Amino acid sequence: KVEAEQKRLAEEKAKAEAEQKRLAEEKAKAEAEQKRLAEEKAKAEAEQKRLAEANKKLLEKTKFDLKKIKNDKKLGIKFSPDNRTLRSYPKNLTAKQYSIPAGVYFIQTGAFGGNKFLTSITIPDSVTSIGHSAFDGCTALTSITIPDSVTSIGACAFSGCPALSSITIPDSVTSIGISALSSRTEVLYAKAFTFLPDGGLINQKQKAFVAAPRYHSGSYTIPDNVISIGHGAFSDCRAISSITIPDGVTSIGHGAFSNCKSLTSVTIPDSVTSIGDRAFTNCTSLTSITIPNRVTSIGQDAFAFCTSLTSITIPDSVTSIGQRAFAHCTSLTSITIPNSVTSIGMDAFFGCRALSSITIPDSVTVIEQRAFQGCKSLKTLTIPKRFTVADVKRWFAFEGIPSGCKIIRK
Repeated sequence: KVEAEQKRLAEEKAKAEAEQKRLAEEKAKAEAEQKRLAEEKAKAEAEQKRLAEANKKLLEKTKFDLKKIKNDKKLGIKFSPDNRTLRSYPKNLTAKQYSIPAGVYFIQTGAFGGNKFLTSITIPDSVTSIGHSAFDGCTALTSITIPDSVTSIGACAFSGCPALSSITIPDSVTSIGISALSSRTEVLYAKAFTFLPDGGLINQKQKAFVAAPRYHSGSYTIPDNVISIGHGAFSDCRAISSITIPDGVTSIGHGAFSNCKSLTSVTIPDSVTSIGDRAFTNCTSLTSITIPNRVTSIGQDAFAFCTSLTSITIPDSVTSIGQRAFAHCTSLTSITIPNSVTSIGMDAFFGCRALSSITIPDSVTVIEQRAFQGCKSLKTLTIPKRFTVADVKRWFAFEGIPSGCKIIRK
Protein backbone atom coordinates (compact mmCIF):
# COMPACT_ATOMS: atom_id res chain seq x y z
CA LYS A 1 0.00 0.00 0.00
CA VAL A 2 2.82 2.37 0.88
CA GLU A 3 4.59 1.64 -2.40
CA ALA A 4 1.34 2.12 -4.33
CA GLU A 5 0.75 5.45 -2.60
CA GLN A 6 4.32 6.51 -3.33
CA LYS A 7 3.83 5.55 -6.98
CA ARG A 8 0.58 7.54 -7.13
CA LEU A 9 2.22 10.57 -5.59
CA ALA A 10 5.17 10.28 -7.99
CA GLU A 11 2.76 10.13 -10.95
CA GLU A 12 0.86 13.18 -9.66
CA LYS A 13 4.16 15.00 -9.16
CA ALA A 14 5.22 14.14 -12.71
CA LYS A 15 1.86 15.37 -14.03
CA ALA A 16 2.17 18.60 -12.03
CA GLU A 17 5.71 19.15 -13.33
CA ALA A 18 4.55 18.48 -16.89
CA GLU A 19 1.70 20.95 -16.42
CA GLN A 20 4.09 23.54 -14.99
CA LYS A 21 6.39 23.02 -17.96
CA ARG A 22 3.46 23.41 -20.38
CA LEU A 23 2.30 26.59 -18.64
CA ALA A 24 5.86 27.95 -18.67
CA GLU A 25 6.11 27.25 -22.41
CA GLU A 26 2.75 28.94 -23.05
CA LYS A 27 3.84 31.91 -20.95
CA ALA A 28 7.10 32.14 -22.89
CA LYS A 29 5.18 32.01 -26.18
CA ALA A 30 2.74 34.68 -24.98
CA GLU A 31 5.62 36.91 -23.83
CA ALA A 32 7.38 36.42 -27.18
CA GLU A 33 4.16 37.34 -29.02
CA GLN A 34 3.67 40.41 -26.81
CA LYS A 35 7.26 41.41 -27.48
CA ARG A 36 6.74 40.97 -31.23
CA LEU A 37 3.53 43.03 -31.18
CA ALA A 38 5.24 45.71 -29.07
CA GLU A 39 8.12 45.86 -31.55
CA GLU A 40 5.69 46.13 -34.49
CA LYS A 41 3.76 48.84 -32.67
CA ALA A 42 6.96 50.74 -31.90
CA LYS A 43 8.03 50.50 -35.56
CA ALA A 44 4.63 51.71 -36.79
CA GLU A 45 4.56 54.57 -34.27
CA ALA A 46 8.09 55.54 -35.29
CA GLU A 47 6.99 55.52 -38.94
CA GLN A 48 3.93 57.66 -38.14
CA LYS A 49 6.13 60.06 -36.17
CA ARG A 50 8.59 60.21 -39.04
CA LEU A 51 5.82 60.99 -41.52
CA ALA A 52 4.30 63.61 -39.21
CA GLU A 53 7.69 65.28 -38.81
CA ALA A 54 8.30 65.05 -42.55
CA ASN A 55 4.92 66.68 -43.24
CA LYS A 56 5.66 69.37 -40.66
CA LYS A 57 9.04 70.09 -42.22
CA LEU A 58 7.46 70.06 -45.66
CA LEU A 59 4.92 72.67 -44.58
CA GLU A 60 7.64 74.76 -42.97
CA LYS A 61 9.83 74.56 -46.07
CA THR A 62 7.05 75.04 -48.58
CA LYS A 63 7.01 78.51 -49.97
CA PHE A 64 3.60 79.79 -50.85
CA ASP A 65 3.12 80.66 -54.49
CA LEU A 66 1.65 84.00 -53.43
CA LYS A 67 1.66 85.38 -56.96
CA LYS A 68 -0.53 82.52 -58.19
CA ILE A 69 -2.78 82.72 -55.15
CA LYS A 70 -3.26 86.44 -55.81
CA ASN A 71 -4.17 85.78 -59.45
CA ASP A 72 -6.46 82.89 -58.49
CA LYS A 73 -8.36 85.11 -56.08
CA LYS A 74 -9.08 87.50 -58.95
CA LEU A 75 -10.78 84.58 -60.74
CA GLY A 76 -13.05 84.01 -57.74
CA ILE A 77 -11.09 81.12 -56.21
CA LYS A 78 -11.27 81.42 -52.43
CA PHE A 79 -8.60 80.62 -49.86
CA SER A 80 -8.44 80.83 -46.07
CA PRO A 81 -6.80 83.97 -44.57
CA ASP A 82 -3.52 82.07 -44.08
CA ASN A 83 -3.74 80.67 -47.67
CA ARG A 84 -3.31 77.10 -46.40
CA THR A 85 -6.86 75.99 -47.25
CA LEU A 86 -8.43 76.11 -50.69
CA ARG A 87 -12.04 76.82 -49.82
CA SER A 88 -13.86 76.95 -53.16
CA TYR A 89 -13.38 76.93 -56.91
CA PRO A 90 -16.18 78.56 -58.95
CA LYS A 91 -18.57 76.16 -60.65
CA ASN A 92 -18.86 78.45 -63.67
CA LEU A 93 -15.10 78.82 -64.27
CA THR A 94 -14.54 77.28 -67.72
CA ALA A 95 -10.80 76.53 -67.54
CA LYS A 96 -9.91 72.93 -68.47
CA GLN A 97 -6.85 72.64 -66.26
CA TYR A 98 -5.96 73.93 -62.82
CA SER A 99 -2.91 73.65 -60.56
CA ILE A 100 -3.48 74.18 -56.86
CA PRO A 101 -0.86 76.65 -55.58
CA ALA A 102 2.09 75.39 -53.56
CA GLY A 103 1.61 75.88 -49.82
CA VAL A 104 -2.03 74.79 -49.71
CA TYR A 105 -2.35 71.83 -47.35
CA PHE A 106 -6.12 71.29 -47.14
CA ILE A 107 -8.72 71.08 -49.92
CA GLN A 108 -11.95 72.02 -48.17
CA THR A 109 -15.24 70.14 -48.27
CA GLY A 110 -16.92 70.57 -51.67
CA ALA A 111 -14.16 72.90 -52.88
CA PHE A 112 -14.41 71.86 -56.56
CA GLY A 113 -17.86 70.27 -56.32
CA GLY A 114 -20.08 70.63 -59.35
CA ASN A 115 -17.53 72.11 -61.75
CA LYS A 116 -18.28 70.53 -65.14
CA PHE A 117 -15.37 72.05 -67.11
CA LEU A 118 -12.16 70.91 -65.40
CA THR A 119 -10.51 67.89 -67.02
CA SER A 120 -7.19 67.94 -65.14
CA ILE A 121 -6.21 69.10 -61.63
CA THR A 122 -2.68 69.15 -60.21
CA ILE A 123 -2.35 68.76 -56.43
CA PRO A 124 0.97 69.99 -54.91
CA ASP A 125 2.90 67.91 -52.39
CA SER A 126 2.05 70.35 -49.62
CA VAL A 127 -1.54 69.00 -49.48
CA THR A 128 -2.12 66.54 -46.61
CA SER A 129 -5.92 66.27 -46.57
CA ILE A 130 -8.71 66.16 -49.17
CA GLY A 131 -12.10 67.10 -47.69
CA HIS A 132 -15.53 65.51 -48.08
CA SER A 133 -17.01 65.83 -51.58
CA ALA A 134 -14.00 67.94 -52.61
CA PHE A 135 -14.33 66.95 -56.29
CA ASP A 136 -17.85 65.53 -56.22
CA GLY A 137 -19.69 66.20 -59.47
CA CYS A 138 -16.62 67.15 -61.52
CA THR A 139 -18.08 65.29 -64.50
CA ALA A 140 -15.35 66.23 -66.99
CA LEU A 141 -12.40 65.33 -64.75
CA THR A 142 -10.19 62.72 -66.42
CA SER A 143 -6.83 63.17 -64.70
CA ILE A 144 -5.70 63.81 -61.12
CA THR A 145 -2.68 62.61 -59.14
CA ILE A 146 -2.74 62.31 -55.36
CA PRO A 147 0.73 63.11 -53.94
CA ASP A 148 2.51 61.11 -51.22
CA SER A 149 1.88 63.93 -48.74
CA VAL A 150 -1.87 63.15 -48.51
CA THR A 151 -2.94 61.14 -45.45
CA SER A 152 -6.75 61.38 -45.60
CA ILE A 153 -9.40 61.42 -48.32
CA GLY A 154 -12.88 62.46 -47.24
CA ALA A 155 -16.20 60.76 -47.98
CA CYS A 156 -17.49 61.22 -51.54
CA ALA A 157 -14.28 63.12 -52.41
CA PHE A 158 -14.29 61.87 -56.02
CA SER A 159 -17.88 60.67 -56.18
CA GLY A 160 -19.72 61.69 -59.33
CA CYS A 161 -16.58 61.81 -61.50
CA PRO A 162 -17.66 59.42 -64.29
CA ALA A 163 -14.85 60.44 -66.67
CA LEU A 164 -12.11 59.64 -64.13
CA SER A 165 -11.08 56.19 -65.36
CA SER A 166 -8.39 55.47 -62.76
CA ILE A 167 -6.75 56.91 -59.68
CA THR A 168 -3.80 55.77 -57.53
CA ILE A 169 -3.95 55.88 -53.73
CA PRO A 170 -0.44 56.46 -52.26
CA ASP A 171 0.77 54.53 -49.22
CA SER A 172 0.73 57.69 -47.11
CA VAL A 173 -3.10 57.52 -46.91
CA THR A 174 -4.46 56.19 -43.61
CA SER A 175 -8.16 57.01 -44.03
CA ILE A 176 -10.57 56.92 -46.95
CA GLY A 177 -14.14 58.06 -46.35
CA ILE A 178 -17.25 56.19 -47.49
CA SER A 179 -18.01 56.43 -51.22
CA ALA A 180 -14.84 58.48 -51.68
CA LEU A 181 -14.40 57.15 -55.21
CA SER A 182 -16.80 56.72 -58.12
CA SER A 183 -17.86 53.14 -58.87
CA ARG A 184 -16.69 53.74 -62.45
CA THR A 185 -13.14 54.59 -61.39
CA GLU A 186 -10.47 51.89 -61.28
CA VAL A 187 -8.68 52.34 -57.97
CA LEU A 188 -4.99 51.44 -57.88
CA TYR A 189 -3.59 51.01 -54.39
CA ALA A 190 0.07 51.30 -53.43
CA LYS A 191 1.81 48.10 -52.28
CA ALA A 192 1.32 49.03 -48.63
CA PHE A 193 -2.42 48.37 -48.86
CA THR A 194 -3.84 44.93 -48.16
CA PHE A 195 -7.40 43.75 -48.67
CA LEU A 196 -8.56 41.34 -45.97
CA PRO A 197 -10.55 38.23 -46.97
CA ASP A 198 -13.72 39.91 -45.66
CA GLY A 199 -13.17 43.01 -47.81
CA GLY A 200 -11.63 45.26 -45.15
CA LEU A 201 -8.70 47.47 -46.16
CA ILE A 202 -5.48 47.95 -44.18
CA ASN A 203 -2.47 50.16 -44.81
CA GLN A 204 0.26 47.79 -43.61
CA LYS A 205 2.96 50.45 -43.71
CA GLN A 206 1.05 52.80 -41.43
CA LYS A 207 -0.62 49.96 -39.43
CA ALA A 208 -3.94 51.69 -40.09
CA PHE A 209 -7.37 50.12 -40.55
CA VAL A 210 -8.64 52.19 -43.47
CA ALA A 211 -12.06 50.81 -44.38
CA ALA A 212 -14.45 48.09 -43.23
CA PRO A 213 -16.60 45.92 -45.53
CA ARG A 214 -19.78 48.02 -45.77
CA TYR A 215 -22.27 45.15 -45.79
CA HIS A 216 -20.71 42.98 -43.10
CA SER A 217 -23.24 41.87 -40.48
CA GLY A 218 -22.88 40.64 -36.90
CA SER A 219 -19.61 40.94 -35.00
CA TYR A 220 -16.34 42.25 -36.39
CA THR A 221 -12.81 41.94 -35.00
CA ILE A 222 -10.12 44.36 -36.15
CA PRO A 223 -6.77 42.60 -36.82
CA ASP A 224 -4.08 42.69 -34.12
CA ASN A 225 -1.41 44.51 -36.13
CA VAL A 226 -3.41 47.76 -36.33
CA ILE A 227 -2.57 50.86 -34.26
CA SER A 228 -5.08 53.34 -35.69
CA ILE A 229 -8.63 53.33 -37.06
CA GLY A 230 -9.03 55.79 -39.91
CA HIS A 231 -11.62 58.53 -40.30
CA GLY A 232 -14.96 57.00 -41.25
CA ALA A 233 -13.52 53.46 -41.35
CA PHE A 234 -16.83 51.87 -40.24
CA SER A 235 -19.14 54.77 -41.14
CA ASP A 236 -22.57 53.56 -42.31
CA CYS A 237 -21.80 49.88 -41.63
CA ARG A 238 -25.39 49.53 -40.50
CA ALA A 239 -25.47 45.74 -39.98
CA ILE A 240 -22.45 45.38 -37.66
CA SER A 241 -23.64 44.67 -34.10
CA SER A 242 -20.38 44.45 -32.15
CA ILE A 243 -16.76 45.46 -32.74
CA THR A 244 -13.62 44.31 -30.96
CA ILE A 245 -10.69 46.71 -31.10
CA PRO A 246 -7.33 45.05 -30.36
CA ASP A 247 -4.82 46.14 -27.74
CA GLY A 248 -2.28 48.39 -29.38
CA VAL A 249 -4.73 50.71 -31.12
CA THR A 250 -3.98 54.24 -29.97
CA SER A 251 -6.36 56.41 -32.01
CA ILE A 252 -9.91 56.28 -33.34
CA GLY A 253 -10.47 58.67 -36.24
CA HIS A 254 -13.22 61.21 -36.86
CA GLY A 255 -16.55 59.56 -37.65
CA ALA A 256 -14.94 56.11 -37.39
CA PHE A 257 -18.16 54.39 -36.28
CA SER A 258 -20.75 57.03 -37.19
CA ASN A 259 -24.18 55.75 -38.29
CA CYS A 260 -23.48 52.16 -37.21
CA LYS A 261 -27.13 51.85 -36.26
CA SER A 262 -27.03 48.16 -35.23
CA LEU A 263 -23.93 48.53 -33.07
CA THR A 264 -24.81 47.47 -29.52
CA SER A 265 -21.35 46.97 -28.04
CA VAL A 266 -17.78 48.01 -28.69
CA THR A 267 -14.70 47.19 -26.65
CA ILE A 268 -12.19 50.03 -26.55
CA PRO A 269 -8.79 48.91 -25.17
CA ASP A 270 -6.78 50.88 -22.62
CA SER A 271 -4.16 51.62 -25.29
CA VAL A 272 -6.49 54.17 -26.96
CA THR A 273 -5.52 57.78 -26.22
CA SER A 274 -7.55 59.66 -28.83
CA ILE A 275 -11.21 59.47 -29.91
CA GLY A 276 -12.04 61.74 -32.84
CA ASP A 277 -15.00 64.03 -33.45
CA ARG A 278 -18.25 62.26 -34.39
CA ALA A 279 -16.60 58.90 -33.63
CA PHE A 280 -19.86 57.24 -32.52
CA THR A 281 -22.44 59.75 -33.77
CA ASN A 282 -25.87 58.23 -34.45
CA CYS A 283 -25.04 54.75 -33.12
CA THR A 284 -28.66 54.45 -32.08
CA SER A 285 -28.43 50.91 -30.63
CA LEU A 286 -25.36 51.49 -28.43
CA THR A 287 -26.44 51.14 -24.78
CA SER A 288 -23.21 51.64 -22.85
CA ILE A 289 -19.54 52.38 -23.39
CA THR A 290 -16.41 52.71 -21.26
CA ILE A 291 -13.84 55.30 -22.25
CA PRO A 292 -10.24 54.19 -21.52
CA ASN A 293 -8.33 56.03 -18.82
CA ARG A 294 -5.71 57.40 -21.22
CA VAL A 295 -8.15 59.48 -23.25
CA THR A 296 -7.83 63.20 -22.41
CA SER A 297 -10.70 64.72 -24.38
CA ILE A 298 -14.11 63.72 -25.74
CA GLY A 299 -14.46 65.24 -29.19
CA GLN A 300 -17.29 67.21 -30.76
CA ASP A 301 -20.42 65.13 -31.43
CA ALA A 302 -18.51 62.05 -30.24
CA PHE A 303 -21.66 60.30 -28.96
CA ALA A 304 -24.37 62.62 -30.29
CA PHE A 305 -27.70 60.96 -31.14
CA CYS A 306 -26.76 57.70 -29.39
CA THR A 307 -30.40 57.48 -28.36
CA SER A 308 -30.12 54.09 -26.55
CA LEU A 309 -27.08 55.08 -24.46
CA THR A 310 -28.11 54.80 -20.80
CA SER A 311 -24.74 55.10 -19.09
CA ILE A 312 -21.18 56.09 -19.83
CA THR A 313 -18.01 56.06 -17.74
CA ILE A 314 -15.72 59.06 -18.15
CA PRO A 315 -12.24 58.41 -16.72
CA ASP A 316 -10.15 60.78 -14.61
CA SER A 317 -7.82 61.37 -17.55
CA VAL A 318 -10.43 63.42 -19.46
CA THR A 319 -10.00 67.19 -19.18
CA SER A 320 -12.53 68.46 -21.72
CA ILE A 321 -15.96 67.46 -23.03
CA GLY A 322 -16.47 68.80 -26.56
CA GLN A 323 -19.38 70.59 -28.18
CA ARG A 324 -22.48 68.37 -28.55
CA ALA A 325 -20.46 65.42 -27.21
CA PHE A 326 -23.59 63.77 -25.76
CA ALA A 327 -26.30 65.86 -27.47
CA HIS A 328 -29.64 64.07 -27.91
CA CYS A 329 -28.63 61.01 -25.90
CA THR A 330 -32.28 60.76 -24.93
CA SER A 331 -31.94 57.60 -22.78
CA LEU A 332 -28.97 58.81 -20.73
CA THR A 333 -30.16 58.83 -17.11
CA SER A 334 -26.94 59.57 -15.25
CA ILE A 335 -23.37 60.61 -15.89
CA THR A 336 -20.42 61.19 -13.59
CA ILE A 337 -18.09 64.01 -14.55
CA PRO A 338 -14.66 63.43 -12.96
CA ASN A 339 -12.60 66.04 -11.11
CA SER A 340 -10.12 66.15 -13.99
CA VAL A 341 -12.57 67.90 -16.36
CA THR A 342 -11.98 71.65 -16.74
CA SER A 343 -14.31 72.55 -19.61
CA ILE A 344 -17.71 71.50 -20.95
CA GLY A 345 -18.50 72.58 -24.51
CA MET A 346 -21.52 74.22 -26.10
CA ASP A 347 -24.61 71.96 -26.29
CA ALA A 348 -22.58 69.17 -24.64
CA PHE A 349 -25.69 67.53 -23.10
CA PHE A 350 -28.32 69.27 -25.26
CA GLY A 351 -31.58 67.32 -25.37
CA CYS A 352 -30.59 64.67 -22.78
CA ARG A 353 -34.17 64.64 -21.56
CA ALA A 354 -33.80 61.59 -19.25
CA LEU A 355 -30.94 63.02 -17.14
CA SER A 356 -32.18 63.45 -13.58
CA SER A 357 -29.06 64.75 -11.84
CA ILE A 358 -25.71 66.29 -12.74
CA THR A 359 -22.80 67.14 -10.49
CA ILE A 360 -20.24 69.60 -11.81
CA PRO A 361 -16.87 69.07 -10.08
CA ASP A 362 -14.87 71.98 -8.69
CA SER A 363 -12.23 71.46 -11.40
CA VAL A 364 -14.60 72.80 -14.10
CA THR A 365 -13.93 76.45 -14.89
CA VAL A 366 -15.71 76.82 -18.25
CA ILE A 367 -19.22 75.71 -19.22
CA GLU A 368 -20.40 77.05 -22.58
CA GLN A 369 -23.91 78.13 -23.47
CA ARG A 370 -26.79 75.68 -23.87
CA ALA A 371 -24.69 72.92 -22.29
CA PHE A 372 -27.80 71.48 -20.59
CA GLN A 373 -30.64 72.87 -22.69
CA GLY A 374 -33.47 70.36 -23.11
CA CYS A 375 -32.56 68.34 -19.97
CA LYS A 376 -36.22 68.45 -18.96
CA SER A 377 -36.08 65.72 -16.27
CA LEU A 378 -33.26 67.32 -14.29
CA LYS A 379 -34.09 67.32 -10.57
CA THR A 380 -30.74 68.34 -9.07
CA LEU A 381 -27.81 70.27 -10.46
CA THR A 382 -24.79 70.53 -8.18
CA ILE A 383 -22.34 73.27 -9.15
CA PRO A 384 -19.19 74.92 -7.72
CA LYS A 385 -19.77 78.22 -5.90
CA ARG A 386 -17.90 80.21 -8.55
CA PHE A 387 -20.87 79.87 -10.93
CA THR A 388 -23.81 82.28 -10.57
CA VAL A 389 -27.51 81.92 -11.27
CA ALA A 390 -26.94 83.92 -14.46
CA ASP A 391 -24.41 81.29 -15.55
CA VAL A 392 -26.90 78.51 -14.90
CA LYS A 393 -29.60 80.27 -16.92
CA ARG A 394 -27.18 80.58 -19.83
CA TRP A 395 -26.59 76.83 -19.75
CA PHE A 396 -30.31 76.21 -20.28
CA ALA A 397 -30.78 79.13 -22.74
CA PHE A 398 -34.28 80.26 -23.64
CA GLU A 399 -35.99 77.13 -22.23
CA GLY A 400 -34.90 78.14 -18.76
CA ILE A 401 -34.06 75.99 -15.75
CA PRO A 402 -36.48 72.99 -15.61
CA SER A 403 -39.29 73.42 -13.12
CA GLY A 404 -38.57 71.46 -9.96
CA CYS A 405 -34.83 71.41 -10.57
CA LYS A 406 -32.88 72.16 -7.39
CA ILE A 407 -29.59 74.06 -7.80
CA ILE A 408 -27.05 73.09 -5.16
CA ARG A 409 -23.97 75.31 -4.82
CA LYS A 410 -21.08 73.73 -2.97
